[in-house]
Amino acid sequence: MKLEMDKVCPNCGKSRRDVKADKRLGCAFCYTVFSDYIEETLKMTQGTFIHVGMAPKKSEKKERMKNAYFKAKKALKAAVKEEDYEKAYKIKEDIKLIEEQLSAES
Repeated sequence: MKLEMDKVCPNCGKSRRDVKADKRLGCAFCYTVFSDYIEETLKMTQGTFIHVGMAPKKSEKKERMKNAYFKAKKALKAAVKEEDYEKAYKIKEDIKLIEEQLSAES
């Protein structure tokens, strides 16, 4: 955990400790450097790391598909990391279907 707190943005020099203290990022590159911390914080405060906001009822289905897409991408990454390639293949097929549905909605 100590190493995580010492993480520093190479662009602006802001540390994770600084971000945690003042709740502000130093530059656009900080989003990449501190993505794990940002994701964790958003999940704790909002229940998800995907900002949906207010949307017309018509786009609720599209937002659900987007959420499913991001969850599938994360599951694919985990399956590959675990070397469960059969599961990864099935997830990849699901992702293709979601992408097709999203492009049809646009």
